[in-house]
Amino acid sequence: MGEAPLRSINKLLFILPLTLFSLIFGNQAVFAEDSLTLTVSTNDLSMNVLPGNFNSVSQTITASTSNIAGYTIKMATAGSSTDLINQSDDTLTIPTFTLPSGASSLPAGQTGDGYGYSTDGGSTYLPAPDPAGAPAEIFKTSTSGENDHLLTFGAQTPQDALAGSYVNSFTIYIVANLEPCAANSICYYGNNDDGTGTMEDQSATSNTKTTLMASNFSRSGYGFAGWNTAIDGTGANYGPSQAIVTGDLSIEGLQLYAHWIPSAGNLQEWHGCEAMNIGEITALTDTRDGNTYAIAKYADNNCWFMENLRLDLSDQNLEISALNTNNPTTDFMTAVNAHPASSNNFCTATNAACINQVLFNTNNTNRSLTPSYDANNASSSWYSYGDYYNWYTATAGHGTYSFSTTGATVSGDLCPAGWHLPTASANGNYAQLDIELGGNGANQISGDAGVAASERWRAYPLNYVYSGEQNGASAYNRNVSGGFNSSNAGNSAARTMNFWIRSTAINISANTTSRNRGQTIRCLATENYEAIGTIHYDANGGTGTMPDEVDVDLATAVAANNLFTKTSNEFVSWNTKADGTGTIVTEGGSVATAANDMGIVEGGTLTLYAIWRPLYSVVYDGNNADAGSMSNANHANYDPSGTLTLVPSNFSRAGYGFAGWSLDSSAASKLQNGENVTIYGPNQTIPAGNTLVSGADADNMITLYAVWLPATANMQSFGTSECSALSVGDVLALTDNRDNNSYAIAKLADGNCWMMENLRLDPSAVTFTSNNTNSPTTDFVSAAPNSASENTLCTTNSSACIDKIAFNTNNINSSLTPSYTANNATSSWYSYGVLYNWYTVSAGNGIFAMSSGNVAGDICPAGWRLPIGGTADVSEIVALNNSINNGVLNNDTRLRNYPNNFIYSGDYNGSKPTGRSTYARYWTSTASNANTAYRFGFTTSDVTPVRAWNKWVAFTARCIVKSANN
Repeated sequence: MGEAPLRSINKLLFILPLTLFSLIFGNQAVFAEDSLTLTVSTNDLSMNVLPGNFNSVSQTITASTSNIAGYTIKMATAGSSTDLINQSDDTLTIPTFTLPSGASSLPAGQTGDGYGYSTDGGSTYLPAPDPAGAPAEIFKTSTSGENDHLLTFGAQTPQDALAGSYVNSFTIYIVANLEPCAANSICYYGNNDDGTGTMEDQSATSNTKTTLMASNFSRSGYGFAGWNTAIDGTGANYGPSQAIVTGDLSIEGLQLYAHWIPSAGNLQEWHGCEAMNIGEITALTDTRDGNTYAIAKYADNNCWFMENLRLDLSDQNLEISALNTNNPTTDFMTAVNAHPASSNNFCTATNAACINQVLFNTNNTNRSLTPSYDANNASSSWYSYGDYYNWYTATAGHGTYSFSTTGATVSGDLCPAGWHLPTASANGNYAQLDIELGGNGANQISGDAGVAASERWRAYPLNYVYSGEQNGASAYNRNVSGGFNSSNAGNSAARTMNFWIRSTAINISANTTSRNRGQTIRCLATENYEAIGTIHYDANGGTGTMPDEVDVDLATAVAANNLFTKTSNEFVSWNTKADGTGTIVTEGGSVATAANDMGIVEGGTLTLYAIWRPLYSVVYDGNNADAGSMSNANHANYDPSGTLTLVPSNFSRAGYGFAGWSLDSSAASKLQNGENVTIYGPNQTIPAGNTLVSGADADNMITLYAVWLPATANMQSFGTSECSALSVGDVLALTDNRDNNSYAIAKLADGNCWMMENLRLDPSAVTFTSNNTNSPTTDFVSAAPNSASENTLCTTNSSACIDKIAFNTNNINSSLTPSYTANNATSSWYSYGVLYNWYTVSAGNGIFAMSSGNVAGDICPAGWRLPIGGTADVSEIVALNNSINNGVLNNDTRLRNYPNNFIYSGDYNGSKPTGRSTYARYWTSTASNANTAYRFGFTTSDVTPVRAWNKWVAFTARCIVKSANN
């Protein structure tokens, strides 16, 4: 958008008489109430000329304004013609000249037999403006103040010109360099910005709460402090993402001007926070790249950035050092100074190799976006949004994968030297500032409290913006929410705490995010703390001794390494409060912030409490199982605030079906009696705290018991009518009379009855008939007993390979070592069941020649069958996912929950099992083409009800009985 309005216009009317020859200007001045003035050196201008000669005459126009955007002077022809007209005989005229095609002006004396005007002291001339056209712009300035402008008229009169007075009139306008904002709009003006950014008008409604747009303007050497209603910054201030009530916009829109603060020095050399008053604003320049930021002293007595960090680590002229950055690691300095910049994709894995990377993304998510805001591209306002940084980069190499103590604070970051990332702990910088601003210092995530908190943080002078975040290859949630890095580790090696804001909520201390995700940065500087005192260490339930540190400088002292111990617990960190809600101090970390937060004065004592984390072990108890064993699942870094994914059962019990795990050893009988009892699926992910922890013994051992349901009938005698009689959620156990394996079954949310366990049938050990199996082929019945012990599946898409019984019972199924260990989660054969290629799982019906449709039979018990797969309109897998998982395709939680009990049983491809404990693959009855059939799969982040796979690959099987109502 251009510049904006002062509505005053000053005019002067001039009359130009050309007498033998004289020019006379008459002055008609109009002065408005605004600070725009216009005067001329003479009211009447006359010029005596000789025929055949070029003559000129000038006057000085003096204009002044306090409008910092400057002004424009325009001239219009006041008469009906551009000609000079003889006052005695109006048929006698001297015309203005005509510019030749392509010429922008003509030199003096080359105007032909005509006249014109000059704005460059008479060097070149322009013809008088057409009365029917727009006024001509004759002078323009872009700054305030008083200026003199020379306006010259020149005439080349013909040899035969008749003597007399030739006259015309001209009106001179002066206007501010601003245009009115259209009704029902909010207009944003750069206000002497560098001209690198533009912003279109924002549609708005009168007297309605509207969220302002973040700035896309920049100005070298100035910090952006927000929007102001006055061009000189004397009006009302608003934050760049603030929600305001617009007022009446029916006649004219709201004009908002970028409020620029000139730099008062360098960030790295500044120590002026203590001297500033609360609410005072300044601007400082980052010596690393010359970016200038507005700085404010807030109610917590700290000085904060009012803008997001825009440091571009790909800049070849940039150098990160210990002198200009807050304690970067040596490895980080080496990496960023090599400028490995322009990756458009952040790592998305949660492992050390991915997280410990410098990924700051400057290409398609930051400045390279089109630098213009419009209604369809709110994400392009890069100036206010700043750059995205993953946590490793935001912490200048300190936030590594191994830095995993929950809530611990890194000792350096990407902020300028002397500044640091805020802390997001319960008593951290974000929480303390929120309290000082009238909040509760905790998360405000619902209702009026959440709205008020969000608007408080987005209002001037806090100026927090909806800068979104970067995940993988794309930025998202810009103009919707904002995620801001903190210096605190999250609740696992893969996560960090962050400050998070959206329109109805703020999350101060309980929100965590992946360390590989790109988020924005705000830095702060604390007042200098000085005190000599004592540091006392409290075991806080532990044992051992640690001496006090007496007469230490608390401003520079660091915390000692812990010497206390506590049985079945590990040391986490020091804290100023015994319950861990105070300021966190790491071993070897500075105590200055903690002492300052606790108000320790000269001669005082800072007490640091040892914070302990219980070391839990999960014991899987067979609960009267006949066979199988499982080692304890030791979780040395187990965090009760996180989650725990259970391990499928390795136990078996003749005549019983396995329904899941429970903390209650009597869960099965209570379930049968209709009592309330909690049962978990064998591979379910559950909250690790509260319920689980309450069941731990004195040694922090949590016991999960196998839930066994006694089989009440044969699967072959259970059909549609029996399924119809059950209610959704009913669970029982049935026995397959072919091998006497018993299975828990349930009526699931789709209204059909499903096995809750994977099929464990070994085709080499049973006799198949049409009475006990769902329509096996004759060839399959005769071949199955003799084809058992192959360790390698076919791996070619040929009929010879696909039409083959290859179910593999040796090294991939029940012959695996029947014991779970922490390092070998794939050995739980009982729950994983047997893996079958599609020919085997379809009992010979799924041959190479079958390229579409559903098989006529399969390996399920008589009366049961494989679920139908394929397209969404017919697939029973899609219907199941829609019923129990609400159709979600990026979260498999409900699928693994009781009573659904699907597990990560992996697959068998060629000569080895893969993916156990990582993903699930289940066959359906539906062919896709000669080579492939549909299967059902899922991972933690990807549910695929419709996908085809090679028929010779081995997957697991679950069987289904349709209810009469479906």
